[in-house]
Amino acid sequence: MSSQPASEDHAAEAVRRRRPRWSEFAWIGVLAAIGIVQVIRHQWFDAAIYGLVVALLVADAMGLLPDRARSRSRPLRSMLIAALACGLVLSIAPRHSAVMMAAMVIIGVSAATAAWPGTREPARHWPQGIVRLARAWALCVIAGCVWELGEFIATRIAPHQTADSMSDIANPALSTAVGQIAFAIVWLAAGVWLLRRGKHP
Repeated sequence: MSSQPASEDHAAEAVRRRRPRWSEFAWIGVLAAIGIVQVIRHQWFDAAIYGLVVALLVADAMGLLPDRARSRSRPLRSMLIAALACGLVLSIAPRHSAVMMAAMVIIGVSAATAAWPGTREPARHWPQGIVRLARAWALCVIAGCVWELGEFIATRIAPHQTADSMSDIANPALSTAVGQIAFAIVWLAAGVWLLRRGKHP
């Protein structure tokens, strides 16, 4: 029998199994909506990625993922070296190729793993700087998702209308070698900055 008091058992269970907050479901809903759009478009790879992310976030929001102890250390030198290596691959790989898709998946999984709290313990209060950053990033992501969803709905209503998705707008610049390299540098630098900025004190 466990020597842990019953009250502590109940407290630990409350931490492990909890009711998700509405804000968590709002984010999950955005991702689920994008995944449904990918299914309608028959983009099965993208739909599978969104479906997997939604499932993991639901499990995390309900406290179902296993706990794992790890250090929050994110050494800047190691991150810069990794970003440089990824930048070289993204700069020379053909767009939409299997190599670029694999690199993007590896980068995304690595960034999510580095940013994941990795504990069932309740989060501490974030500093105001982190809160402002999270809100600004959320607004950017939601605005982009609303734009993409609106363009998709517009093309369904008027099939002959040209959809000005964000990728279509960026295509002329990204189709050049200079544009592809510049985007890879800016995107990876922003990712390193966000991972470092989001580190709890």
